[in-house]
Amino acid sequence: RRFIVYDLAKNCIMYQSCIVSSSPFISMAVEPGGSRCAIGSSDGKVRVYDLATPECRLLHTMTPARAKESTPTTQDDEDAPVVITTEPAWKRAFAAAEEADEDDEPVNEAEHELPIIALRFVSRPR
Repeated sequence: RRFIVYDLAKNCIMYQSCIVSSSPFISMAVEPGGSRCAIGSSDGKVRVYDLATPECRLLHTMTPARAKESTPTTQDDEDAPVVITTEPAWKRAFAAAEEADEDDEPVNEAEHELPIIALRFVSRPR
């Protein structure tokens, strides 16, 4: 729900966050250089923080399960770009329901969050 950054060499607290999430943190990865960390929580979100700044600034929040839902799933769309949207799930469901009404097919869409149980930073060769 919150995190603390310790300096083990100086034996002191460098940063103490306020409550970040109502869901507990269950995974963490630190970039090999130590300048960024990613924290995964049971609500399915990954938060990336900049540890090089004194206030441990939040760089990005993402929900990988939602990003995966918006990826192409058919063979025809294999070369299509991956679309990650910030449109709310209720709006996507409403649009899908309207399309289904036009096609007279039922819509079976339920939103669920998957916990982030493992994280890892991967460096790309330059």
